[in-house]
Amino acid sequence: MQLNDGAFDVISSMPCVYDNHYHYLKSSIEESIAYVNGNLKFKFEENYFDNSQTLEYQIKDLNTNNATPVSGTLTKLVEVDFYSINILGGGLNLVSGRTYLLTVTNEKGIKSYLKFKVA
Repeated sequence: MQLNDGAFDVISSMPCVYDNHYHYLKSSIEESIAYVNGNLKFKFEENYFDNSQTLEYQIKDLNTNNATPVSGTLTKLVEVDFYSINILGGGLNLVSGRTYLLTVTNEKGIKSYLKFKVA
């Protein structure tokens, strides 16, 4: 190659970045939007581990006012901060291109948020 050479029809064998990226939850709802594909992966940190062993979440469609939010729970493990929700299965049926809000509630009732779109 020489200076100012170009490349055409470049193909990468690297997987999509959305598949292995964990998003950080926020203490308030922000304008930023995370793009996810297949699994909604997020990091949930807490200062101490409670004995409830479950983490409650809710996913709400922000594109319509009368949508019923989907609720669920995740099993918490000691010293594990990374969680994943299968957004293409399990009855969620999230639509590509729409904006959703994930709300995670800890045992003290404190909520954390992540606004996202399905890529």
